[in-house]
Amino acid sequence: MLQTPLRLGTPYLTVILAAAWILLWLFAGLQEYAPYASSWFPPAALSFAAFCVFGLRAVGGVLIGIAVTSVIANIQYNTQLSTSNLLVSILFSWVAHALIYWLVAYVVREIMLEVRHSPAYIVFSFLALSVVATAGVAYVGVEALIATEAVFDFMRAEMFLPRWLGDLVAVIVFSPLCIFLLSRFQTDLSRELKSFLALNNGSSRWVKAFKVLLTTLCLVGLLLLSSHLQSFEASFLLLALLFPMLWVASSESFLFVASLIAGLGIVQILLSHALNMAEFQAVYSTVFAVIAGTTWLAASLSSPLPNPLPEKQ
Repeated sequence: MLQTPLRLGTPYLTVILAAAWILLWLFAGLQEYAPYASSWFPPAALSFAAFCVFGLRAVGGVLIGIAVTSVIANIQYNTQLSTSNLLVSILFSWVAHALIYWLVAYVVREIMLEVRHSPAYIVFSFLALSVVATAGVAYVGVEALIATEAVFDFMRAEMFLPRWLGDLVAVIVFSPLCIFLLSRFQTDLSRELKSFLALNNGSSRWVKAFKVLLTTLCLVGLLLLSSHLQSFEASFLLLALLFPMLWVASSESFLFVASLIAGLGIVQILLSHALNMAEFQAVYSTVFAVIAGTTWLAASLSSPLPNPLPEKQ
């Protein structure tokens, strides 16, 4: 029987989201290969998930997180923005996260709560809308940097793609698990989401543990081999992780898949950082996003409808 989810008051929710946003921003610095460009940007996943679960109640926490990290970034990069330019930069970021992510997350939430939609439709919609949302946020973010003269106008194109990929990878890899975790504090979403995530849940604990061990060892082995070869082409060896991941996708629940993808994502971030593989990190993160998206689609295609509609008489 499903437990009754807790419901956080807005003040507590604001503080928790703001603190989490700042911590994830600091964590993103591990994968920063150029100023204002990280190959993974987990705060994007938190913004997306928070708006998907809490709607406009999440605005305060996200806005505080953006404001605090914008001030930190101004000091860290020594951009010496004036107070007015710093406020403009924060305003642009607020518009990007609080408007674009909220709007797209609202659509995803409505699709998730529609019982007539198949898991494949829900997952495909999530992936497609993630591409649109992160592209919009990246574009607004680059325009903010140009408007405040933090970067030059001719750098627009070269700044847009890495920021877009950094947000997109994080949203695809981390936001599904974030949505589940946050939904435990939101009554109207928790029951439907738990029903959806529990689909196709048949393996024993030992089998699940073996799958976690196997996929983790595969990821570590592929990264070590790629690090040893030290070539751009070797970075694509990570695609071999698809084979065990597709096995997992065909036999485990969405919750297990979400947890595994997020866990492997963290392992990839920490290990690449430890191996000083920054020059190939953009490729690794992009390939991992492809693996995650493919795994999600495979899991959705192997799952039945969570709440099939009764047949018409």
